[in-house]
Amino acid sequence: MKTWHCIIKVDDGDGTQQHEISVEANIKAAAHEVAFAHYMELADEAVMKTPESPRPLVLIGIDLAQGKDATAYTAACGNCGNPHLQRSGTCHVCPSCGTTTGCS
Repeated sequence: MKTWHCIIKVDDGDGTQQHEISVEANIKAAAHEVAFAHYMELADEAVMKTPESPRPLVLIGIDLAQGKDATAYTAACGNCGNPHLQRSGTCHVCPSCGTTTGCS
C-alpha cells in the first residue's frame, strides 16, 4: 500500500480553495477515486450550509503525488464534474457530456 498526497482544488464562487488529504492506495487511479469521493462530500456539505440558496462547489482539479514522484494534475469537467477529461489537441474534452476546456 502506498501513501498518496492529494490536493483537491475547488471554487465556491468566492474564490479557489485547497483541501489536502492523505490516501492509502496501491495505484494512482484508486487514490484519485478516493480524492473525488472526498470532493463529493465537500460539495454536499457546501450545499447543506446554505440550503435556502445553495452554491455549487466546482471541482477545479486534483493533484496527486506519491513519494518523490512528480505531481500529476487532472482537471475535471466544468459542466458535469467528470474527473476523466481526455486530451483533444491542446485542450481537453469530457467523454460524458462533450464539453471542452475552451478550444473548438
